[in-house]
Amino acid sequence: MSEPSIAEVLPAEYAAYEQTLAGDGGLNDARVSLALLAKSREALERSSVDDNNPDQESINAYYAVWRLCLRMVQNSNDEAARQLILDEWNKSLQEDSDITPL
Repeated sequence: MSEPSIAEVLPAEYAAYEQTLAGDGGLNDARVSLALLAKSREALERSSVDDNNPDQESINAYYAVWRLCLRMVQNSNDEAARQLILDEWNKSLQEDSDITPL
């Protein structure tokens, strides 16, 4: 499923994600998704460096990557893959950063 909001902010990274994704919801897919999440977070942080106010495109991309990850949790039959993403979700919620509310 194409996510234009991600492709707009991270075109090369999203293309690599789509090529690498096996689509089986396994551990490799979880790792690939979390790598894309890390890239989207970096883009979001870069977009807010100067004025401490991230641009809407970066926010939308970050949301979209989390939706991909959480959709994988919902649809995966691989408990290790699901747990890997849930651990990142919980870690993200515990962080004390400007991105946490997003």
